[in-house]
Amino acid sequence: MAIDYEKLRLLRAVSEQMTSMSLADLNMVLYEAGIAELPDHWEGDDNYGPTDDDTKKRIASTTLRDLTRAQLREISTALQQVFDAPEIGVFVEDESPLQLFASHLTTQQSFVKKVADALKTYGVTLFVAHEDVAVDDEWHTAIETSLQSVHGGVVFLLPRIIESAWCDQEVGWLLGRGVPVLGLKFSGQDPYGPFGKKQAQPVPSAATAEVVAASIMEWASKKPQLRQVLNTSLSFALQKSWRYDMSNAIWEHLSESDNLDSNQVAAITIALRDNDQVYGAECRVGPQTGKRLVIVIFDHLRKQPGYADNEELIAEAATLRRVPGFTQSDTLADTKPAVTPRGVSSSWTNYSEPPF
Repeated sequence: MAIDYEKLRLLRAVSEQMTSMSLADLNMVLYEAGIAELPDHWEGDDNYGPTDDDTKKRIASTTLRDLTRAQLREISTALQQVFDAPEIGVFVEDESPLQLFASHLTTQQSFVKKVADALKTYGVTLFVAHEDVAVDDEWHTAIETSLQSVHGGVVFLLPRIIESAWCDQEVGWLLGRGVPVLGLKFSGQDPYGPFGKKQAQPVPSAATAEVVAASIMEWASKKPQLRQVLNTSLSFALQKSWRYDMSNAIWEHLSESDNLDSNQVAAITIALRDNDQVYGAECRVGPQTGKRLVIVIFDHLRKQPGYADNEELIAEAATLRRVPGFTQSDTLADTKPAVTPRGVSSSWTNYSEPPF
């Protein structure tokens, strides 16, 4: 059984929007949408009285639950534009991103923090002890908790790191857990001890934090143990992208995956629907360069295992963004028609040009 979490959240949010309205305004919206109006009074099992907020919310939820996501969003837009209802934001799942542990000398703290900031672009968390341990937390406990829970580690190899008891223990802990560990070789410092079996990646002396972050991403994308959780990070990072070039950088890594699950496909589709820095971008990745990024991504999603569970959401987003081959008429012929208030055109039927 596939539960439509996006629709559940949307249904709840629209019901709450309606609860804040007067009954007269609420019924005006329902009437214009062709939906049964709410009664002035409500007769329950043991009482009869005015329709209060809780009752309005309960009846509204029941009245709206058979609508599609597109219909719910259209009603929500009408409530915002006509009745100043609060805007419903992008829904972001509480998914665990790729988490890595940074083992480094204190002399590199500032640089490692910049690397961590650069990785946030991709939705990846790099635990930096001096930055990520909260005030009053026990230092050892916070580090041990991170070492026990991260998906992998990055060791910043500098001369004299061999003298650090902390780095020794951190690397040993990660190796003992069997998680992937990347060695970054600065100033020619090779890995040592059990870690010496692994080939470290040389880092040029002039390399910026962004270059190092890109190297970490390239390494993580090739590790089967990290690939799926990395996909989750990238999928939700796309929703938060604030630049065209950032959207392309995220997509460059996502495009390498052919195993996107239902949640990942849903997260990417929401980005295509709601984030103008994604649907308004031109693709700058590989042979698809020059095409609309939204078309390139939709074509890729069609081939993913998580596509079937998200056909309605994909059809909604593709229709809104004018992407042929994914419209509601193509994939949702047996569903109810979109709710269009009398005298008001649907929010996506009047576009003469793509909305970006």
